[in-house]
Amino acid sequence: MYASAPDTLERLPKGTDGELLTLASGVPSWVAGSTPADDSITGAKIDLSLVAGDIIYSDATDSIERLAKGTDGEVLTLASGVPSWA
Repeated sequence: MYASAPDTLERLPKGTDGELLTLASGVPSWVAGSTPADDSITGAKIDLSLVAGDIIYSDATDSIERLAKGTDGEVLTLASGVPSWA
């Protein structure tokens, strides 16, 4: 799901194996996978213990942080720019 306009949600179907989620003109879409550039962030370059469902984000100091997956029924919110589950 993504907001295509204020108060308008759109469904983005799941991608297929090897596709990457990209954003073009504010619209998310799936594209055929490619090898990330050397300066890209990849799982191998992030020193975090990731679990399925976790979210990775950048904090105020541009450090990469991990938000553990939420539990059933929780929604993702922002407080002072920091994501959290509520």
